[in-house]
Amino acid sequence: MNISENWLKKWIDIPVSTEQLVNDLTMGGIEVDNVETLEKIDKVVVGKVVECKQHPNADKLKICQVDIGENILQIICGANNVRKELKVAVALIGAKLPNGLKIKETKLRGELSQGMLCSLDELGIPTNSKGILEVDKNIKVSASINDYLDIKDKVLELDITPNRGDCFSILGIARELSCYYKKTIKQQITKVNPTLEEKVEAKVIAKKECPKYLNRVIKGVDNTISTPQWMANHLLKSGIALNSAIVDITNFVMLELGQPLHAFNLKKIKSLTVRKSKGENITVLGNKEIKLDDKTLVIADNDNVLAIAGVIGGLESSVNENTTDIILESAFFTPELIAGCARKYGLHTDSSLRFERGVDYKIQQLAIDKASALIVEILGGEVSEINEIIDANNLPNQNFVEFDIQQITNILGFELKEEFITKTLTNLGFIVKNLNNSLFNVEVPSYRFDIAIVEDIAEELGRVYGYNNLPIVSLKGSNDSFDIKNNNDEILKYLVNLGFQELINYSFIDKESASLFNENNNLIELKNPISQEMALMRPSLIPKLLTSIHNNIRHGFLDNDFFEVGLTFSGIEKEQQTKKIAVVMSGNKYKHSWRIKNREVDFFDIKEILEKILITTKKKYSFEAVEKSFLQKGQSAKVFLEDKEIGYIGKLSNNIIKHFSIKDTFVFEVDFNVLLQTTKNKYKDFSNYQVSKRDLAIVVDNKISVQNIFDSINQLEQDLLIDIELFDIYKGENIDKNKKSLAFSLSYQSMDETLTDEIIEKEVQTIFNKLEKDFLAIRRA
Repeated sequence: MNISENWLKKWIDIPVSTEQLVNDLTMGGIEVDNVETLEKIDKVVVGKVVECKQHPNADKLKICQVDIGENILQIICGANNVRKELKVAVALIGAKLPNGLKIKETKLRGELSQGMLCSLDELGIPTNSKGILEVDKNIKVSASINDYLDIKDKVLELDITPNRGDCFSILGIARELSCYYKKTIKQQITKVNPTLEEKVEAKVIAKKECPKYLNRVIKGVDNTISTPQWMANHLLKSGIALNSAIVDITNFVMLELGQPLHAFNLKKIKSLTVRKSKGENITVLGNKEIKLDDKTLVIADNDNVLAIAGVIGGLESSVNENTTDIILESAFFTPELIAGCARKYGLHTDSSLRFERGVDYKIQQLAIDKASALIVEILGGEVSEINEIIDANNLPNQNFVEFDIQQITNILGFELKEEFITKTLTNLGFIVKNLNNSLFNVEVPSYRFDIAIVEDIAEELGRVYGYNNLPIVSLKGSNDSFDIKNNNDEILKYLVNLGFQELINYSFIDKESASLFNENNNLIELKNPISQEMALMRPSLIPKLLTSIHNNIRHGFLDNDFFEVGLTFSGIEKEQQTKKIAVVMSGNKYKHSWRIKNREVDFFDIKEILEKILITTKKKYSFEAVEKSFLQKGQSAKVFLEDKEIGYIGKLSNNIIKHFSIKDTFVFEVDFNVLLQTTKNKYKDFSNYQVSKRDLAIVVDNKISVQNIFDSINQLEQDLLIDIELFDIYKGENIDKNKKSLAFSLSYQSMDETLTDEIIEKEVQTIFNKLEKDFLAIRRA
C-alpha cells in the first residue's frame, strides 16, 4: 500500500523526520519497503490558453498563446485536450522535469515554441489519463504548480502483513502513530443532513455472509465536475487511477478509513437484495463476463445481478459522467467469503483486498457519512436517511482477553510496568479494566481481528516498547559443549563455510517441475492456488534450487553452490511432510586464481560433502546404484544410513538440464531429521602400537561397484582392520576391456601387540579370498 506523508500529516502530527518515521513503522511491525521522494519542480507555473489555432505545417499540433501572468508565451502542443480558456501547467524555459527533460526555446515545424504544456506523468505523478493536465479554473494564473499538485512530498510503500487488515488505511496508520508519538488523531467526520424522503427497498438473505448492510440515496449530483486536484493528488500518489468524481470519492474514503464503498446508478435499479448467486452471468467493470457459481455472494435487483459483493461492480449498474442519482452502499462482508471469491474469479481489487483481510465492522456508517458529505460538497445533490440492516447474531464476536503481568513477563522475558501496559493498550484502542493489582481484562477493538490470546497482547506491548530497547541479560542454562550431530545449525554452518549459499523458497511449485521430481505420482494439489506457478505442494527442494541456478546463469553467474533445508510434501490418501536438506553444485570447483588449475565440479565433489555430513552421525552409511528419471545413469545412487534409505545423490539427467536451461549440475537430497538422530560418542582407548598398511590390487568386472567391494570386506568384521581407502582405478593396457583394476590401501592396528608381517598377510589373504568368491576377483601383483 502506498501512502502520502503529507496526507498522513493531515490526520496526525508527526514530530520526527521521514527517516525516523520509516524506522518507527518498521520496528512497530509495518515494514516500509520503499520511500519515493517527489521533488519540487522549479519554473513550472499555472497558465491560461488565451488562443489556440491549428499549426500550418502539422495536422496534430496546435499553436497556443498562453498567459502566465507576466507575459504571453507561444507554445506548440500536440495534446488532444488543449483548447482555449483551459488552465494548464506551463514548463518555462530553463525548467527541468522529473523525467530529465530540459525545456528550451525551439522551433517545431517552423513555428516558435517558448515552453511546454505538461501532463501529470511529465510532472512525476503517474496516471493512466491522457493529454495535458487540466488545472482547476479557480486557480490563479502564475501560481506555482508545486503548491497546486502538492508535489513536495514523500510516498511510503508499506508492506502490510495479512493479519493487520486494520492498517490498510490512513486512519489505521494514524492510529498506530498516535500510540508511538502520544499524539491525537485530528480528522473529524462531517455528516450531511438528509433532505430526501426517497428510499430503495433492500433486504439481506445471506445474513451470515453479510451481517451489516447500509445504503442511502443521493440525487441531483453533477458527475461531470472534475475530481478536485487535492483529492486526485492523494489518489494518484496511492496508485489509484482516476475515474469519475463519484468513484474517486468512494476510493478516497476507502483509502482514508479502510471501508470499501460502491455507488450504483439509481435509474437502473429497482431494489437491492444481498443473496447467493443462482448461476447467473455478470459483466463486470472492465467489460469482463463471468459465469457465477451458487456460492458467490452478489448484490442483485429483481432482474439482474448488479455486483459481486465486496469484489467488483457490474457494468450495467455502474455510474458514468451522465449519472445524476445514485445509491451509495457500505457493508460488512465476512473475510473468508471474499478471499475465496476473489481468487476463484481472478479478481483482485482494492475492495476485495481489504474485505479479505478484515474490515472494521463498526465503521460502515462513518464511511457512508464521509462519502456523502464529500459528494454533496463537490458535486451537489441531496441525500436520504441511511437505510441500515444489521443481524447482530452474525457479526464478529467481541473479543476479550484476560491476563496478568507475570504472563506478559514470561512471554517477553522482561517485566513491564503496570502503567505502561495500561497506557499502551488504551492508546492502541483497547478498553482496559484492571481487575486487581496485576490482573487485567481488555476489550479488543472491533478493527483488530488478529487479537485473541494473551500472546497477542504481549506482542502488542513488545513492539510498542521497542525491540531495540530490550534489556541485555545473560543467558541461563547449561554451557555444555555440543557436537555437530546434535545441532542442525552446525551442519548448515559447515556448508556455508564451504562457500554454499542457503536459499529459502516457497513451498509451492508448478505442476511440470513437480512431476519431473516425483516418480510415484503422489503430488498434492492446492484447491485455490495463487497462480499456476504455485499450484502444488513441492515434493522436492531441488526444482526451486535449479530455478535459482537458471536465474543466476541468465545474469552471468555461472558457478552456483546452493542448499536449502525445508519441508517436502507427498501423499494422496494420507498426506505427509518430511524435512529434508538439498544441496546443488554447478560450474567450476574453485574461484579463478593463478595458483590453482580450475576444473568443473563432479560427482565425487558432492559425494565428499555428503559423506562428511554422514560421518558426523557416527552411524554406518552406504550408497547403492539407482536409476531415477531425473538422474544420470552411472552417476546416481541411493543413500543409506544404518540400512535405512534416506535419500539420493547424483548428476542431473540431460532432460532436467535442458528443462531448466542450466549446465551440468550435481545434487543430493536426504532426510534432514534422520541426520540429527545420531549415536552418542563412546570412549575408546588409543592403541600404543603402530599402524601397518598393505596395498591390495584386484581386477573385477566393470559392473562391480566400489561400494560392493567395501560391503563385502566389511562383512568379515576383522577387528584388526581399522580403515580401507580406494586410491587407484585403472582401465587400459593389460586389462580386459570389460574389466577394471581397483587398488585399496588397508590399515591394520592391534590394541595388544605389534603386528607381524605374517599376521597382516593372513588378514589380507582372507579379504582377497572373500572378494574372489563374491566377485571372481583376480589379484594383481
